Amino acid sequence: YSMYFDNYWNDVQGNRDEVWTGKRNYLLTADSNIKLSFDVAYAEYGFPYSDTLAVLISADCGASWTEMYVKGGDELATAPDNGNPFVPSSSEWRHEEFLIDEYLYDGEIFEGEMIIAFQNRGRWGNIIYVDNINIELLAGVDENPVITSEISTYPNPAENQLNIALAHVQPGMYTIELINALGQVVESSAINHQSEDSRYIIDVSTLSSGMYELRVIGEDIQLVRSVIKK
Repeated sequence: YSMYFDNYWNDVQGNRDEVWTGKRNYLLTADSNIKLSFDVAYAEYGFPYSDTLAVLISADCGASWTEMYVKGGDELATAPDNGNPFVPSSSEWRHEEFLIDEYLYDGEIFEGEMIIAFQNRGRWGNIIYVDNINIELLAGVDENPVITSEISTYPNPAENQLNIALAHVQPGMYTIELINALGQVVESSAINHQSEDSRYIIDVSTLSSGMYELRVIGEDIQLVRSVIKK
């Protein structure tokens, strides 16, 4: 599964539509960076039908937006022109990543919420695919490097059981949540995390197939990862 904008069957005549991430709370200082990464796939239909993908950021709940990334036509394309509905092969994806803290941080501490928007500017061309969206907070490198808390899952996609591994997470009480594509919490459990590196299992056998957001929430931390249920 992946997100896509269908400009092949839909002629939006240059209008723009967007998919937003949920709000994320971040604290930025001079020693921290936020990296946005994602994969994109696109083939142009052919002249003069060409589409554009933009990525924007808002730090005021969507009242205003700043453009961080924009590519269209040949620059966006990851495959040759295609007069049929484009379905990418595994080799027809491109990885994109860049730091986004410069759009939030102006030399002072930034603490607040941000939203990322993936924006389609359609011109009746072909389908734009976006997948593997990740937002990572990177600690600054100094003489005493910070060890960042991490969450990993396997298998992904999962069919019956989802294994969750926490690394460098301080002991304490945490809540594990699974949120579906509608933003509904479909699974929630409390854990008493005893050591910095531990593993947990969630039964996902009764969940519908699709993409979910896994959250591990503590008093001073929230770890997020996308998972797929077969």
